[in-house]
Amino acid sequence: MDYIKANSMKVLILVLGLSAALILVISLLNSEPRSKDTSNPKDLLSAAKSYFNKNEFLLPKNNYETLKITGKDLVTADFIKDNLECDSYVTVTNVNDEFYYNTIIKCNKETDTETLYDELLSVVVENSEGLNKVGNEYYFKGETINNNLIFNDTNWKIIKIDENGNIKIMYDDKRISDIWDDRFNIEVNNDYGINTFSLSRIKDTLNEFIIENFDDSSLSNLTLYDLCIGKRNELKDKTKDGIVECKEKLKDQLVGLIQGNEYLMASNDSGCTSKSMLLCQNYNYIPTRIWTQTASSNNTYKVLYTSSDYGLKDENASRNYQIKPVITLRKDVIIQSGDGSSTDPYVVK
Repeated sequence: MDYIKANSMKVLILVLGLSAALILVISLLNSEPRSKDTSNPKDLLSAAKSYFNKNEFLLPKNNYETLKITGKDLVTADFIKDNLECDSYVTVTNVNDEFYYNTIIKCNKETDTETLYDELLSVVVENSEGLNKVGNEYYFKGETINNNLIFNDTNWKIIKIDENGNIKIMYDDKRISDIWDDRFNIEVNNDYGINTFSLSRIKDTLNEFIIENFDDSSLSNLTLYDLCIGKRNELKDKTKDGIVECKEKLKDQLVGLIQGNEYLMASNDSGCTSKSMLLCQNYNYIPTRIWTQTASSNNTYKVLYTSSDYGLKDENASRNYQIKPVITLRKDVIIQSGDGSSTDPYVVK
């Protein structure tokens, strides 16, 4: 009899335990999530992915195309709860038919996402070394400035923020040098090269640089941009606004070189071009003896490079100078640390 009572008691305890566990599970399932709103990055990302899984036809269709969906859009579509303080959003980018998401939390709090764009705009200066507003764009000017960046585990220099908020950067890591072009040129009856960028050897070299050094995840931080490949008369043209270079464009490219005018814009010497092209090498973070993507308009075989003898000088395209690839980061790239100095560069997350 005692044996039966003992077993009955064990069964009762087991039943009560299972009942309590079941009640707890039901309670958890029916309770409100602790923080499923537009201030929580994981929840916002999950909501965006759920939204696009249900609406696949809305995903970006073109390679390197980026779409943005706001937290408020996701609230309206009933995928997440609202947080009235927040203007958070998610971007999704198509790279080779794979989709990469980027979550930006904007709630006016210390925990907000730090984008490179917002950080740079917080350090704008006027007519001095640093990031200067020029028209609808922002250019870094000077020699020792906080425009250092680590992206894709390599060092870069930030050149400017364009009118769309995208961030143009120049490779500043291992030395790369090569010819610009070495094709036979009938004008001089020699293999001095042909100074048409869209058909040049250097364009192929730059594309190979991207293929060899970037995976799709890194590429998802980039945006296509138009290369300004207009030719320039380095002896007569003193403009720095890019109007000459941008008379001809190569649309929707991933990589190029600096334009001739961008080298001039990087100088913080007020006499650059107005007094002497030589002064443009003063207070200028862009080094000498590197190729630009700007060809000379005086002939069909010379290209401009940065020269310590003249500022911008033309040389046969078949000569060998340094190559510093230039790419453009999207406006919403996130940084995890840094102040842009040489000892503490910005680091793209």
